[in-house]
Amino acid sequence: MKVLAVRQPWASLIVEGLKTLEVRSRPTNIRGRVAIYGSSHNPTIAEQNWFMCTVQRMEDYSRLTTEQKKNC
Repeated sequence: MKVLAVRQPWASLIVEGLKTLEVRSRPTNIRGRVAIYGSSHNPTIAEQNWFMCTVQRMEDYSRLTTEQKKNC
C-alpha cells in the first residue's frame, strides 16, 4: 500500500473527510486507497488561515470565526 505523508492537523482532517483536496508539486499516477501518515509538524497561523479560507470557499462561510473571515 502507498503512504501519503501529510502534516498535522491536515492528516486528521483528510481522514475525517473534512479536507478532500491535496495538491502536490509533482504529478502522480497513484490512484485508489492510500495510507495517511500524519507528521508531527504543527501548522503556522498562515497555514491554518489558508485552510479555513479554502473551506469557506468550498463549503460554508458561516463556520468561520470573525477573525478568520477578516483574513480571507
